Amino acid sequence: MSSVTKRLALFLFLALAGLIGWLWWQVEEPTRGHHPLPVPGGDQEIAWFHTATNQNTWERFVSGIHYAARIKPDLEVNDSQAFPEMTASTPEVVLSRRGFPGRLHIRWYKQSGQAGIGDWVHALSQREPAPLAIVGGGSSDRAMELAQTLARQNSWRGSPPLLLLTTATADKLLAPDGDFRELELMRVYLNRTFRFCFTNRQMARAVVDFVWHRPELRPSRPLWVIGSAFAARSVWEAFVPLLSLARDSFPAEVFRVQWNDDPYSVDLANQFGYVLMMPSLDDELPTFPWVGQLTTRARLDIASSIGGFLRPNRSEDQAVHRLARGDAFHMPIPQEPFQRSLLVLPASPQPARRLLAALNAASPSLGRHIVAVSGDSISLNHVYRDGPLNWNVRMVPVPLVFFAHQNPVAWDDPADDSALHSIRLDPPTSTDEVLLFADLIRVLVSSLFPSDLSGSAPPHLLTRPEELAQRLRSIDPPFFDEDGNRRVGSGEFVIYLRPRLPDDPVRPLAFLEVWTHRHDGWHLVRPPLELHDH
Repeated sequence: MSSVTKRLALFLFLALAGLIGWLWWQVEEPTRGHHPLPVPGGDQEIAWFHTATNQNTWERFVSGIHYAARIKPDLEVNDSQAFPEMTASTPEVVLSRRGFPGRLHIRWYKQSGQAGIGDWVHALSQREPAPLAIVGGGSSDRAMELAQTLARQNSWRGSPPLLLLTTATADKLLAPDGDFRELELMRVYLNRTFRFCFTNRQMARAVVDFVWHRPELRPSRPLWVIGSAFAARSVWEAFVPLLSLARDSFPAEVFRVQWNDDPYSVDLANQFGYVLMMPSLDDELPTFPWVGQLTTRARLDIASSIGGFLRPNRSEDQAVHRLARGDAFHMPIPQEPFQRSLLVLPASPQPARRLLAALNAASPSLGRHIVAVSGDSISLNHVYRDGPLNWNVRMVPVPLVFFAHQNPVAWDDPADDSALHSIRLDPPTSTDEVLLFADLIRVLVSSLFPSDLSGSAPPHLLTRPEELAQRLRSIDPPFFDEDGNRRVGSGEFVIYLRPRLPDDPVRPLAFLEVWTHRHDGWHLVRPPLELHDH
């Protein structure tokens, strides 16, 4: 073959390869990068923001949509494109309501190294129509980034969308631009942000209130102080002022730990501190009954939450030493007879497990003298479904109280034929995340497809974010407060892990109790679950 023929063959090969590449790009281009899909005429869109690797959360979100359809039988769900074969494609669920024109497209716009939050927000702002709302905020730091991005985006083809937060619970966060400003999350994208979960302060208030109303959990003073107070009331009346002074000088103790590299941990620790030590500023509730009854003995800052499975990192090990034995600047957790202290533990399961396991190893009887409290970063799945791996009670035999935004044990009755729908909730998996997403969809569908009982207006699908915001604020009974946060008293749940004491003859390793708050106090949701070795 001559050199000319070789060059011609190489040229044709390169041209053919270029043509194939161009055709492939044209086919893939509408669904790759940050190019939002068009919205058919008469329809509207809700954009769902999450990282491209979070397939499991999208699956639970779709399950929540189907569960909402169980609650609202006139809601029709088309999920044929919810799980496309091509990972570069945009997953989509289409909702419609019988008797209403128009459809609602819920689309997952995936964030990745090639298409971040800012890319998607800018691209959606250039499309007509823009989304009615963006659902996001799987974590507090990502919610802050999304809120700031939306606040900076000034030009939209239509009205700017609302921001609907799912599980971003922080009240305040440091600005991600590095200038150490502390910002209130709900005021960054002002009057357009609605939160479907409870805040860190609301979680802290619910957990502490539950602990305070459980005699076996309530923090208590040293036994000799209690005895002195009893004697003063019954015999030595002349010494009442003196003994009262002694009692006030030895209040029940609180120990707070926070991981400084985790914004959620820092804010939750601050909110627990506010709830425990500050008088209530909320109009709907009286002053907290525990205010003035507690004192903070230590607030320990842990530099990093990165560590092994059980072995604490260096900073955690220092905190364990101070809690168990004390040092020149910190008093240890007291272990006087019948004395009980509160340990605020705002952390995900891994660092929380490491710290408690190390504490138990340093002082095996410490579980009798502390109650650990946390927020929603520890879930029922961690201690029940995956308990043998994630939360082995033998290694962490410490009473633990934490929070859930919905009922985590709302499992379907296996014998109930009416529950045979496209989605079932079966044990041992927690149900709270699916129910939270179902609540979001229920509220959205009721607001976007408003029912006019008077019949003066034809059925219609809302087309403007301002109309949707007005509908969300006018829900009866109210679901949001004036700032857009979920209202106090709209479905708080706490989970109480009650380990078996070493000398307790009861067979289970521990019991799990789920409680919810109503107007007349805390109520057990179902009989306690048992945790065994297997």
